[in-house]
Amino acid sequence: MEPFCHFQHLDIRKCWPTSDKDFVRYAAQVTPRGRPGAVAPGTLPHASPRLVSVYELGSPNLRPEVGVGPHGVLQVCLLSMAFFQGCRDREIRDSRIPLDHHAQRLFDCPKRPLLIEALADALLKYEGDCCKITQHLQRQPADKQQALEVVIQACYVYVTLHRRRSLASTPVLTPEHYKLAMGIRTLALKNQLFIAMRAAFTKYGPDPRKHPMVSVDHSIAVILCHLSIEEGTDFKRIVERLRKRFKDEERREMRQ
Repeated sequence: MEPFCHFQHLDIRKCWPTSDKDFVRYAAQVTPRGRPGAVAPGTLPHASPRLVSVYELGSPNLRPEVGVGPHGVLQVCLLSMAFFQGCRDREIRDSRIPLDHHAQRLFDCPKRPLLIEALADALLKYEGDCCKITQHLQRQPADKQQALEVVIQACYVYVTLHRRRSLASTPVLTPEHYKLAMGIRTLALKNQLFIAMRAAFTKYGPDPRKHPMVSVDHSIAVILCHLSIEEGTDFKRIVERLRKRFKDEERREMRQ
């Protein structure tokens, strides 16, 4: 079954149900937050439909018989992932253990619907934040867009690299500086997403005394990998990357 909608910064193809039967099963579990017109305020910025396809999901382009909005689409994707497979509706499976392994580790999760909502909220915010980078330029006359883009990017590059101590004493901004700054911005958004997902598991997930953080981070790595936010298929390495990025950002904030 092909996805009937797409996001700009979240690739849902790898986690979309492969059959109509699976889709219907997951769609039946979508919470009211995931129904059309019920997206949480502030989750998505106002933007031109041509900029980000996710904003078109509330339009007639969405199949009327499905009854899910953008939030619901992401809930369906989350429900298809490993840690929600092979368990009951109020449980989470330890995704570090292969699904076909005879010994599984299941955790009670009474607030699982709220966990799924919070994870979808975090993903929609990430999508919106990524789109905001260029959104304001769409509203400017063409002759102003180019000038504003140059000034805004130059300011951002200088401030970002100055904080990172990546500039010479008398800097001249080069294309490499711009590339480095844009990469830093993307990593910052990814780190914010990681923090938000950890917070979702802490608030709505299984009892942390029974559900170890290493299992939480592995589940987050599964989500980010399947949505093509993180590269690679070695979840252990992805977890290490996420944790390192988180600690590096903490150290930088303490120095400022």
